[in-house]
Amino acid sequence: MTRVAGRVPRPAPRRTCGSRPCWGLRRDGLTYRNRDATPDGIVSGQLRAGAAGRARIVFKGKGSHLDPAAPPWLGPVKVRVVRSDSPGCFEAGFFFATHNDERRYKAAN
Repeated sequence: MTRVAGRVPRPAPRRTCGSRPCWGLRRDGLTYRNRDATPDGIVSGQLRAGAAGRARIVFKGKGSHLDPAAPPWLGPVKVRVVRSDSPGCFEAGFFFATHNDERRYKAAN
């Protein structure tokens, strides 16, 4: 069964989270910060470019805005980052979690 656990709005120059921009530009990628965790519970994220096997996608969510189907999750977990302006996406499968309980899911690929 596929479920969406959280969504992050696409980067936009004027989009703000509170009084600050949601997205920030780094020399090697983008960062996302939303302390209010609205609309879907995502509070921070990082998209970092890199050579094969060195790129990084990290998002953290918490609070009452997260999907009710929160961890623990059984079986492999698939994470997909989808662009809203093209059919391209990034996807990774996680088979072995280092932490998986009612409060947190953590795995590396």
